[in-house]
Amino acid sequence: PYEANTADLPILYAVAVASKEDTAVAMGCTDGLPLEIENGSNTFIDIELLNLFPDIMGEFRVVNELDILEFIPGTAQDVVRYIGDFFVSPGNTLFTILADLDVFDGSDLPFGLDGILASAIDALLEEFLPPEVLAVFDSGADIFETLQNIQLQGSMIFFENVDDRGRLGACNELILDEIIVEFDTFDTPTFNLRSYGYQGAYGTFTGWISVEDNGGIDYQLNVQQFGLEINYGELAVFIMETIVFPSVFGPEVDSLEEFVGTFLDCGALVAEDSALSFIEGICDGFLSSAIDGIRDFLTEQSADVSSFYVLATPGPDSDPPVEIELLEEGMEWGPCDLGLETSGGDFQVDTIGGTGRNRCVWDARFRADSSDPVGNPVPAAFDGFRLSTRANGTCGDGE
Repeated sequence: PYEANTADLPILYAVAVASKEDTAVAMGCTDGLPLEIENGSNTFIDIELLNLFPDIMGEFRVVNELDILEFIPGTAQDVVRYIGDFFVSPGNTLFTILADLDVFDGSDLPFGLDGILASAIDALLEEFLPPEVLAVFDSGADIFETLQNIQLQGSMIFFENVDDRGRLGACNELILDEIIVEFDTFDTPTFNLRSYGYQGAYGTFTGWISVEDNGGIDYQLNVQQFGLEINYGELAVFIMETIVFPSVFGPEVDSLEEFVGTFLDCGALVAEDSALSFIEGICDGFLSSAIDGIRDFLTEQSADVSSFYVLATPGPDSDPPVEIELLEEGMEWGPCDLGLETSGGDFQVDTIGGTGRNRCVWDARFRADSSDPVGNPVPAAFDGFRLSTRANGTCGDGE
């Protein structure tokens, strides 16, 4: 206790501070005590202690691991399957996409020419492509699997520090604009999607920070359920154009247009087998439709579906869903642990979660219907580290 003596208003205050590891974690103060307290007497004072929450405002770099095929509706699964099927039969896959576009329906061709043309395209590729490229085509299962299991990383931005009860502001951003994909057949670096004009996923969230009731500094991040928009069509196109095509065919082939125009050459097809000369016009029309339509078809599969994808950190007392692979690996179900940086007197969050089993778990759900209150659980985890105490962003529009 200490006495604040002033000339006209002497008032006695009492201040209490709770500390752990030389860091103040809670404090309280009386509004004023009566001056009748006698020197040397015992006086018991009730002081309410409030948690001193660390500063969290700023930007954190986060990595999210999602099974994207489980986490997307049927149309998006079709896009991913198109890409996987493409490496089994490019001809048949291109025909399927064009039929879905109502641009070029091979089933209307006489004498089964759709099958003949698709097979001829596959044969042409097999004839002219080098062995190492054919080896990649043979690994279509690897590519299909990679498209399902991708990691998206980016920023988790907090625009305000929490209040004295630990509550976060109403608008914070999760912007996932970098992609990690792993192919067995070739090496892939990490790509900054935003520099290519893509944004992988976006959502705004709110929540709170809690602290264990042990007088410690074991703070946890709780994120309330929020919708996540995943631009899955753009992701598929990006992976094909920036990673797969250059790795398979060389750096000069870096777009769907380059691929279709360069490797599906109707003149070369006819020269290879003169018996197919009668379908050269059909082939040219097919390729023209493909170049005009496939990119738009794939990239347009990026609607606002945030009512179907929902993320949250698990509630403190919630039960985990059954058969979640991440939990079987030993990761804990619960709010996300925060790491504090207290050197130099700073009292701020340093990390979100940790590595390996110490990563945080998303209570990720996919709802086939937006009215579904529960949804199907989807394996998902995340972790991150502080980039800066700045909180620059546009909170709300994802740009």
